[in-house]
Amino acid sequence: MSRAFSHTVLLKELAERGRLVDTEGALEIGGSLGGSKASIEMALARLVKSGLLKRVRRGLYLVSSPGMTPLHPFAIGTALVEGGVIGGWSALHHHGLTEQIPRVIEVMGSKRTRSGKTEGSRRLIEFEGERFRVVTVVLSRMFGVEEQWFGGERARILDRERAVLELFVRPRAFGGLETALTILEERQRELKLDRLVEHAQALGAVSVIKRVGWALEKTGAPVSVQPLLDVEAKGYGLLDPSRPARGPWLSRWHLRENLEPA
Repeated sequence: MSRAFSHTVLLKELAERGRLVDTEGALEIGGSLGGSKASIEMALARLVKSGLLKRVRRGLYLVSSPGMTPLHPFAIGTALVEGGVIGGWSALHHHGLTEQIPRVIEVMGSKRTRSGKTEGSRRLIEFEGERFRVVTVVLSRMFGVEEQWFGGERARILDRERAVLELFVRPRAFGGLETALTILEERQRELKLDRLVEHAQALGAVSVIKRVGWALEKTGAPVSVQPLLDVEAKGYGLLDPSRPARGPWLSRWHLRENLEPA
C-alpha cells in the first residue's frame, strides 16, 4: 500500500460518505486516496475481519465504527436484498394502519437470495440484532413503492395503498381477509381509495381485483368500483383463499363468499 493509503484512512472516508457503501464506491473512494485496486480490496477484507465493516450482502458493506448510531432496520432490510422493499405487517405498521408491531421485518424482492436460512418458501436473515423475512415475488408486483429517509439512509417501502393491496394478494399471511376488511372499515379516511383501485388494476390478477371490489363495496367505501366490476372473469375465485372452498356464489363479483368460520 502507498504511504497515504491505509485501511484506517479508507474507513474514515467511508464513514463520512454514509453507513452503506458498495464495492464500486469503496474502490472509487480508495482510488482517490491513492490506493490500488488490490490494496483497497485488501483493506476491505481487513476491515471486515476486524468488524469495522460488515458484509450486508455480496458487494455491499455496512460501516460499523464504535459510537455510530445504529442504522434503522428498514434501511438494513432494503439493503439486504437487491432491489428490496419493506412490505407486510412492517409497512402496514409504519403507515399507521395497524397497531400490531411485527417481530420480523418483511422484505419483498424479485431476486432470490442465498443469505440466511430457509423458513418454508422464504428466507430468514438475522443481521444487527434484527430478523428479516425475505419474500420473493414476481417483478410485476414490485410497484407502488416510495423512498423515505430513515435516519441518514433511504429505504424503499410499499406506499400505504399498495401495502393494503397485499392483504388481498395473500390473505393467509395476514390471518385471513378479515384483516383487510377491518382496515378498510377503520382507516378508510386515511387511504386514497382511487389509488387502491388503480393498484388493483395494475396488479392484473382477476381474483385480487374482484376481492378488492367486493371489500370496497362491502365496507361502503366512497369510491367507484365500476373499473373493478368491468374486469372480465372467466370463472369464480375464493373470496378468502385461506379458508375452505364453501359458501354462496356471488355472480356480481365472480367470487365464492367463504368467510364463515371454518
